[in-house]
Amino acid sequence: MMRDYKDGVKDNATFFVGKEVETTPTKGKKTLFVVGLQKTATVQKHAEKNKCKHIYFGANHSYKQLDGSEVHSICNQMKYFLKNGYYVTMDTNPGYKFDDIHDLLTHPKFTLVYAVVMADLKKIKGNVVIKVDDKDFKATNPGVWCWTVKEMADKKHFTGWDQYGGDKTL
Repeated sequence: MMRDYKDGVKDNATFFVGKEVETTPTKGKKTLFVVGLQKTATVQKHAEKNKCKHIYFGANHSYKQLDGSEVHSICNQMKYFLKNGYYVTMDTNPGYKFDDIHDLLTHPKFTLVYAVVMADLKKIKGNVVIKVDDKDFKATNPGVWCWTVKEMADKKHFTGWDQYGGDKTL
């Protein structure tokens, strides 16, 4: 992904450090952003060297295109960092099935970000709804939740592109 960093515009970063700017439970924390699948020892080395207590896996849309074979390894890696006191965020596509992730969802230092890509949001006309559904009718949830895109596109949930770019690539 082509994006701005302190040291210029790049499309080949695998690690970068900065403050979390998105409206999540870890907003404002110094963060090690991890692009793609990386070795646990390398992630830990960068986190320690840069004094980051929050690790953001799947940065730059890198967990949006997984083939499924890596899911177990990703979950084990996140469990390792949670066990060692880190805050952990995973940014992924809501279509992926992460059975191993259910154990992580109850951890107070874990955040799961389901990124729904919607190009040209401000140009959308009519009724567009994001629906949080269940795996089947009356399966696990008491019902469904729906928000219109107009309701969601509120300033309190917004992070402008100008907030990105202060990160340092490693």
